[in-house]
Amino acid sequence: MKWPDVRPLAVLLPMVTAAHATNVSGISADLQAAPTLGELVHSFFRSSDQQKRASLIPAIEEAANGSIEAVAKAVKEVQVWPAIPASRGTFSFESDAEGAIEVGCRLPTGYDSTAAYPMIICMPDRGTLPSHTFDLARDVLGDVIDEFVLLCPSRAVGGAFYQPVEGAADLGRLMRRARRWIHTDTDRVFLFGSAAGGEAAWMAAIARPDLFAGVIVLSSYPRVPYPQQVYPFLLENLRALPVLTVWTAADNPSTTTRRALVAAHNRAIVALAKRAALPIVGVEIHRSASGDPKPPPEEVAAMLSRRRAAPGDSVSHWFRYPAQGHAGWLMQTKFKGDLWDAEQLSILASPSVDRDRFIAEVIRNKLAYLGGRIDGQTITIETQKCERIELLLPYGLLDPSLTVTVRCNGKQRHSGRILPSIRTLLETAYEQWEFQRLTVGRRSFSIKADGTPP
Repeated sequence: MKWPDVRPLAVLLPMVTAAHATNVSGISADLQAAPTLGELVHSFFRSSDQQKRASLIPAIEEAANGSIEAVAKAVKEVQVWPAIPASRGTFSFESDAEGAIEVGCRLPTGYDSTAAYPMIICMPDRGTLPSHTFDLARDVLGDVIDEFVLLCPSRAVGGAFYQPVEGAADLGRLMRRARRWIHTDTDRVFLFGSAAGGEAAWMAAIARPDLFAGVIVLSSYPRVPYPQQVYPFLLENLRALPVLTVWTAADNPSTTTRRALVAAHNRAIVALAKRAALPIVGVEIHRSASGDPKPPPEEVAAMLSRRRAAPGDSVSHWFRYPAQGHAGWLMQTKFKGDLWDAEQLSILASPSVDRDRFIAEVIRNKLAYLGGRIDGQTITIETQKCERIELLLPYGLLDPSLTVTVRCNGKQRHSGRILPSIRTLLETAYEQWEFQRLTVGRRSFSIKADGTPP
């Protein structure tokens, strides 16, 4: 069935403060019970009106006595998800590139909107209906997925190295729309796909690894230009995101060209991952039958029990489109220079140069980059093709009582305290509809001179 759209609900709770106490119908307003912190936070997230949300923030700060920990607790406990009338249905979200995109959904039996559920986003193969993709996920992954919400967009959202610039934002839009509709455990969101759907899952993971806890892909590999030269640095995006990749061996004369290609790519990826200590596990299935290979049940169970990696002291992220410029506590908010929007790329290296190094440098120079590390109270950032960036700091990563020094591309950009802010916590939670990973410190920097490629 087609589920109704989530409609913004009006703020139901009046703001009553001692400074503005008035008589209402002859009853003194100061005798009315003031809204609790939980009620105010609830009203904040139920309102679609930015001015109303802004007007609630001072009351939330007052109700919490200025305690950011109290507000964080209230945000993590807030209940703002609607009851859903059926266990199977569809919803949609708006794409700037393609208009409304339908998403099929299957909920666990007995879904309760007051509880958070893990989720698997199933990327479809070309020309495959969501129902077939769900059946494949069930067949391959087994009964362990009964507790999961399953989503399948009508097309592979955000899962291509080349795509319309506007379409690169679709993955983030899908995630936010799903989070608003379904009570999601955002630390347990996984990607799954086979064949073209697996290629899309690979690329979605590389583009936004910060969104996911793990990836399971079958009979596929990341479709990028010049993979031999690009894999060594692009797969570094997955340093904190585990991937289970499964393919059928190409070990007999009747093997199809595609199967041989998939096997060759995956063997190379697994060898690279071993050298670079990347969390990519490969399983090669030796059989002659056609169809999707099935990963070992114990590997599936281990993957689907994982949680998203905690924010670390360092981030490193290569990306192509502005909407993909988010890595942990760093986000690009304004792109710099020419955007690489061509579909094809042909590189001819001179016989006198190292071909692999030359090709890698050409592609690196076309991509954007965000990298940073935190050493004590010093943040060092390196960027490429970024004109403006933001720090989005979770609680506890820095000591707010001490001075923070920020250096970007060799220049000092900030020296001073970055204080936790209740306003920042609330606004960023609303922007991403993310109530488990809360941002409490936010600083924006303009970068006048782009850095050299890292």
